[in-house]
Amino acid sequence: MYETNMYKSKCFTIGHSNNNFNTFLKLLSLYNIKAVADIRRIPYSSHVPHFSKKNFEKKLAENNIKYCYLGKYLGGFQEIPQNELQIGLKKFQQILNCANRLTGEVTIMCSERDPSKCHRSSLISPLLIKEEITVYHILSSNKLISHQELEQILIDKYIPNYNQISLLDSHPNYQNILTQAYQKRRQDKSRLFS
Repeated sequence: MYETNMYKSKCFTIGHSNNNFNTFLKLLSLYNIKAVADIRRIPYSSHVPHFSKKNFEKKLAENNIKYCYLGKYLGGFQEIPQNELQIGLKKFQQILNCANRLTGEVTIMCSERDPSKCHRSSLISPLLIKEEITVYHILSSNKLISHQELEQILIDKYIPNYNQISLLDSHPNYQNILTQAYQKRRQDKSRLFS
């Protein structure tokens, strides 16, 4: 299913997109998700009302899945102050520890289907990895991809010649290459993952 943990903990990310609730629930159960950390800045949807905070929290509870809203601290569409990021990460770590005691997994949820187009991969996942948490992205196709695999796909697609050593820079900085790949990804409207 997925490789052995690189770090002490693991978590998942998922985008609800326009799925119906039962399809979404099947994805959660496939990976034994027992807690959802909602990182949408605005936890409301007129297109898929079952994902609006009140309805969603109730439906998750009916299925014995914990819900925690962290959009105030980790929500997208704006620059997040460092102190809010730290508060959000601490709260997420508490959720992760609680879910581990419940013998289940935790997922970070946003609305964007494609993790490569969402702040959960470009901002939140790298911070979790720094905290020694292995991150996996659940795709709507029932597939799973590690965050490292996602980053490599982005680099291969948007910086195809990254591994060629230039005369000017014999040791290109991986983080700079990754930043360039994310910048190019934001400009690209196509989907990499369905």
